[in-house]
Amino acid sequence: MKSKEYHPTPSFVGGELKEAAVLIKMKNRTKQSGLTIIEILVVVAVIAILVTITVGITSRVDTAIKERKTRAAIDLLATALEKYYQFHKEFPLIDKTDTTVPLPFVDKNYNTTKLKSSSEGIDGSINDESVHEDEYASLEGLYHCLSRTPNCRDIIEKIDHGLKTNKGNDGTTLLVITNNVTNIDYPLFRVNDAWKIPLRYTYNKANDSFPLIESAGPDKVFGDLLGTAQEKADAEDNITSRK
Repeated sequence: MKSKEYHPTPSFVGGELKEAAVLIKMKNRTKQSGLTIIEILVVVAVIAILVTITVGITSRVDTAIKERKTRAAIDLLATALEKYYQFHKEFPLIDKTDTTVPLPFVDKNYNTTKLKSSSEGIDGSINDESVHEDEYASLEGLYHCLSRTPNCRDIIEKIDHGLKTNKGNDGTTLLVITNNVTNIDYPLFRVNDAWKIPLRYTYNKANDSFPLIESAGPDKVFGDLLGTAQEKADAEDNITSRK
């Protein structure tokens, strides 16, 4: 009688099949985990790109809005200057007693001392010079002259009130100048650009037919188109009454 051959079932093969099954499951889990990490990295990268694009667009839009606001203020000041000239036959802050050559002018160095003088300014005393800066002076003088001239006052009142201030550099003190003749106090208003830098008023009577009003622009540095390479670069984004 032939003996029956014994064939062990899978469950009795030293657990080898079970181990193989466990390994297969582990590999599958590893593959699944790997795909999940890659997907997360892709999503993060896409989000980062979208954020960068959004920030860039927002920044450009913000700059464009500030440029338009600043341009509007400069245009209103230029219009008021035309009315001022029609009334006075001269532009503000020019020393009419100075007959030297070259003719007198208002330049970028116009300062607090000139603002207070009787020949080039308002002829008065500032309430607190410790919080007053020279860079305020030309626009303060200009604004004062325009505000005291018929047909000009209504024009400068249209300037965005958020750009006008008479606060000192401490952000609190309200600057006032007292006229030495009339003893009347006048607020020393100036006009800033949308980046909170005071606009600048200059006029070279010998070379210019009309004064220049300018903003330092987004980089907040005036520069000089006739200066060094760096100064020329700084001046490229200036917003002016001539361009």
